[in-house]
Amino acid sequence: MFRPELIGQAASAEVELLRGKLANQRVTFMIGAGLSKSSPTDLPVAGELAIRLYQQFENTFAAEALAKLGPEARSNLLAVADAIASSGTTALRILQDYLTTMAFDNASPNFSHRALAVLCAEDLTRTILSTNYDTCIERTSTGVWDGSHACVIDIDLQEGGKKGKLLKLHGCVRRATTMLITTEQLMHPPSWASPYVEVAVATNAVVIVGIGSI
Repeated sequence: MFRPELIGQAASAEVELLRGKLANQRVTFMIGAGLSKSSPTDLPVAGELAIRLYQQFENTFAAEALAKLGPEARSNLLAVADAIASSGTTALRILQDYLTTMAFDNASPNFSHRALAVLCAEDLTRTILSTNYDTCIERTSTGVWDGSHACVIDIDLQEGGKKGKLLKLHGCVRRATTMLITTEQLMHPPSWASPYVEVAVATNAVVIVGIGSI
């Protein structure tokens, strides 16, 4: 488990600026799969998930579509997901159901998940934008750290009171049909979170964690 150590030198100007913005609730965190890759969580990042899906479905109804992918495409999550989803009218739902059998809902939260939960509990950040399916922040946000409210569909935005909002932009493992994984889905995401995303990006400092590209 990661254990933070004291830094023996003064914080940089950038860190001091971020600290000031945190004190004024002017920081939005945008998190991706890399956040949940760290030990002890050890969830797959996109390329690893692509390979696992390819291996799981290569001898099933999606065999023909997957066989058309070259070696490099087999580690491209969108390419693999698109191939599987194109293999029948219920293929996408089967893919989503398979994702719910993975460790997204029971992996152990890591230090970063707990840190974000504490920032919400201390009312230092009001919005976290997440592209992750896992529930590590939600499961960490209990008891003394009960400061975040997960939002996966529009009605969720009306609940949670004054808690910080964890906007799960690509869906959640606990609601299989909300999980976005194909190119078509990601090109036409649900509009429920758009106002929050626009305000957060326009008015706050955005700290990106665990995302390799935007």
